[in-house]
Amino acid sequence: MNQTGGRRGRDNGGDSSVPNTAHTGSGAGAPAVRRMQPDDADAVAQVLTRAFAPPPGAKPAGLRVLISNRMAARWQAQCAGAWVVDAPGFGPVGAAFAVVEPDVGWIGGLGVHPAYRGLGVGRALTTAALEFLDDAGCAVIGLEASPSDGVALSAYARRGLRPVDVTLRLRADAAALATSGVAAEFQIRPLPTAAARDGPEPVRPGGSRIAPTAAPDAREARVALQALAVPLSDAAFTAVGPGAYLVCDPQSVPVGEVLEARLGFLGRDGHPVAAACHALGRMAVARKSRYVELDLPVGSGAALPALSRLGLQTVLSTVRLARPAAAYGRRTEDGVDVGRWSL
Repeated sequence: MNQTGGRRGRDNGGDSSVPNTAHTGSGAGAPAVRRMQPDDADAVAQVLTRAFAPPPGAKPAGLRVLISNRMAARWQAQCAGAWVVDAPGFGPVGAAFAVVEPDVGWIGGLGVHPAYRGLGVGRALTTAALEFLDDAGCAVIGLEASPSDGVALSAYARRGLRPVDVTLRLRADAAALATSGVAAEFQIRPLPTAAARDGPEPVRPGGSRIAPTAAPDAREARVALQALAVPLSDAAFTAVGPGAYLVCDPQSVPVGEVLEARLGFLGRDGHPVAAACHALGRMAVARKSRYVELDLPVGSGAALPALSRLGLQTVLSTVRLARPAAAYGRRTEDGVDVGRWSL
């Protein structure tokens, strides 16, 4: 989910979910941040739904507007870290999550209720997440933000986060994609649950999956390790086919309209890309999903023309930021990365 910013808003605009006068404390210090708890899920879902909603009169850019309490609870349980800021006597008015992958840590799902923006809530949450990721020893720390949110981009720049790439969210009608060409043969596998090749590793905080056995391909091993860190629903699965290794999730949004290729890679050649996408369309139709979605960092987007010819259209773009920017590496081998740094 994209990061949100904005100007201070004290009037709740008739929204009964917040007090008429929004404040985070009686003093002038920074808002207090605490670790998110399981019983925060309902309140966090409501806050993030408001935080990620488009402004009044604006056309939604995608389907991810309603955040369910089940999604908030899953993010809290499976992410390496999760925090909230409370309004006195009210409860959470902002939230943030942190994911620690093998080669990068990132902040996702950072949102502040519109009535509380400009009061330092987002800044306090960002500080907590950055300190956590620094303490975790992440060589690269990243997040994604809206390219139109100049306030947030300036704030992140002051924290040393610099633009390094752009991520495009691509969407296609599942039925059209399924019937427009020959599909590759994919093996559907469960998510990794086996012990690591060098011995068992601790289960990530709140999670149930542990590190996988060695994959035959180094890229597959990397994606498998990513899948251990990124929040995924119980319906998520691995799809392996010629020139493609994808972690798919048909319940990444609560309405169940999307089969999302959440992580993985596609081969660069146009024909395997097309066959893999046709297969994704058929998987989506079989699961009664209306759309297929994937996120493509432009820096590894050599397959973008082929994807466009298949009818995948850009519905959202986000700026990818990293600290230190020089340490961010584009993976430019024979596989095109699929995935993003936001929830």
